[in-house]
Amino acid sequence: MQQEWMWRRAAAAVMACWLAAGPAWGQEAAGQAGRGGLRIYVLQGEQAVNNVRTGAATAPVVEVRDANDFPVAGAEVTFRTPETGASATFEGGRHEYTNRTDAKGQASAPRMTPSGEGMFSIQVTAKLDDRTGVAVIRQRNSRDEYA
Repeated sequence: MQQEWMWRRAAAAVMACWLAAGPAWGQEAAGQAGRGGLRIYVLQGEQAVNNVRTGAATAPVVEVRDANDFPVAGAEVTFRTPETGASATFEGGRHEYTNRTDAKGQASAPRMTPSGEGMFSIQVTAKLDDRTGVAVIRQRNSRDEYA
C-alpha cells in the first residue's frame, strides 16, 4: 500500500513538471497578446551560434498557433534584427523580413548574413486580423572557426 502511495505521488510530481515545462518541441513566445492572441513557437534558431568569418548563420523558423493550439495559416510574420552592434541582415542588407505562415502555421526567414561579434535578439511578430503574438529569438555571432 505504501509503495502505491509513493508511486502516485511520484507520478503527480512528474505530471506537474511536465505541465509547467510547456511544449517540448519549441519555445513559446513570452509576451503574447491578450485573450485570443497568437502564440509563436520557435522551431529553429534559438541559441544558434553564427560564424561572422564564414558568413554562416542559422535562419529562424517559427510556428504560429491560435488560442486553441491550432496552426494558423496566412499570418503575417515579421523578423527584425538590431541595426547596431552584433546582428544579422536579410536579403539586400535589410534588418527586417516579412513572410506568411504556410498551411502548417510555419514561417521562416531567408539566409542571413551575421555581422559583429556578440549576442543579439531577433524580434518576431505575427499578425492575423486583430490577433497578434510576439517572440524573441536569441543568437550569438562569433569569429571562432567552430561556430
